[in-house]
Amino acid sequence: SAALHPLGDYAESKVEMERISHPCADSGALSLTVVRAFNHTGPEQKPHLAIPTFARQIARIERGLESPIVRHGNLMSRRDFLHVRDVTRAYRQLILEAEPVGYRIVNVSSGVPVIMNDALHLLLDMALVPIETFEDADRLRPFDLPESVGDSTFLRELVDWKPEVSFEKTLAETLEWWRQQPDLT
Repeated sequence: SAALHPLGDYAESKVEMERISHPCADSGALSLTVVRAFNHTGPEQKPHLAIPTFARQIARIERGLESPIVRHGNLMSRRDFLHVRDVTRAYRQLILEAEPVGYRIVNVSSGVPVIMNDALHLLLDMALVPIETFEDADRLRPFDLPESVGDSTFLRELVDWKPEVSFEKTLAETLEWWRQQPDLT
């Protein structure tokens, strides 16, 4: 129910999608559930997002492919993370268990803010070698919300869903996946 204030083209495209789809449900032509999935991560995620980028750098450092410095952007932002398995389970439950309605918006989120600095340091604590950090100006985003945390109360009421994979386990699985990759170039 919070007002939307999209920053950047990607966020604006999501708001526009919701705006143009709503009339289809209002007309009775569709039963439409719009899912707003907050940050999700885990093994096999491409390294263009923070968590897989950190994990990949650590794996490369452990193999001696990089100097022992993880380069990062803003570490003060707070994000709401879920393991990708929890997100896909929420999607599945919404499809198979939720009663159809005209139009509804459902957040898929943990409701728990994680400071990116804490996320990075949890990964660094799992590293097999000592590693330092460096804020790289090239990794700072022009649009970076200070906080993005969702409320999944409605989802929990609709399908009795809750996250099952802890953030720490998510990080450990992600780092281990990167360690197992034969080619980290």
